[in-house]
Amino acid sequence: MYKIKFYPTHKGDYPVKDFIQQMDKKSRSKIWRYIALLEERGPNLLRPYADYVRDKIRELRV
Repeated sequence: MYKIKFYPTHKGDYPVKDFIQQMDKKSRSKIWRYIALLEERGPNLLRPYADYVRDKIRELRV
């Protein structure tokens, strides 16, 4: 199991969490499900959930 960390700004805000909270309920649900999959599978999470952007940079595809 992997741990997902949301990093705060220097002011203590969590912009990624704030962004997710602004989504409609259906979108939020999907995002949190995908994040749970990412916690479970880590770098082994493949398409359609995640993909390479370039080099070792990956994206969660929601």
